[in-house]
Amino acid sequence: MPIVSRRSGQDDRVALYPPELLAHFDDSFITSFDFFEEYVARLTLAVFQSTGLEAVCRSETTVVQAITRAGLTPGAALVPASWILAMLASRQWIDSRVGPLGEVYYRTGQSLPILDAQEILECQRAHDPRCLPSFEIAALAAAHYPAVLRGQTSGEQALFGPEGIIPWVKYFSYDNPLYAISNTMGAIA
Repeated sequence: MPIVSRRSGQDDRVALYPPELLAHFDDSFITSFDFFEEYVARLTLAVFQSTGLEAVCRSETTVVQAITRAGLTPGAALVPASWILAMLASRQWIDSRVGPLGEVYYRTGQSLPILDAQEILECQRAHDPRCLPSFEIAALAAAHYPAVLRGQTSGEQALFGPEGIIPWVKYFSYDNPLYAISNTMGAIA
């Protein structure tokens, strides 16, 4: 089944990509990309729950207020927490509204979805296991997010420490389509 745009209901790739790139954005690649996006969203939901952000978002809160109330380290948590809340709001898993001065308020709705990231990982494994290194890096980041947001370690230490070396080597491989596309595009540009 061909991939169609959620906006137009058509396969818009011919209009979006030059001919020399079009073949790289085949149905298999798009499916893997969609799986990866869903996997990251589900990991993000788990991080939201494990860092205390879910608990503090039961009442309407801004990102800065949420960081303070959850006991996270502002210098380490501001950008990631902003992204986490915006990601969940973009999927309508939490509510958001813009205040009169442009500040964004977040709040958990009735209930959060119960979504298992492992389910998506298994779908990807069955679809195209060559992309799994990208999933491994995302899982590594998610596993360390609570400690990073609490200021107990840095993102660099978490991702580039001893346990991160092998996943990065696998990720930076032309065998990984989700990485290889970047080099292909760079070479053509």
